[in-house]
Amino acid sequence: MRNCGRDITPDVALALVEDHAARSDPQALLLFGKLYDGTELDARVENLIGLSFATDDTKAVEYYHRAVAAGA
Repeated sequence: MRNCGRDITPDVALALVEDHAARSDPQALLLFGKLYDGTELDARVENLIGLSFATDDTKAVEYYHRAVAAGA
């Protein structure tokens, strides 16, 4: 997904990440954590693709916890 850059829409990127997070993919869960974390930035996903969320520390912690539990 990151390699696609502007060739992928935020909606398609979100669907891909949601699908992988539903399967407990540690990298997808970690990305969700970063997207909700106001102190982190995944520049390729947020700036280039345009997928970003408002800061929500509670959700960020939940996703980080799930990512660790999944092996991240």
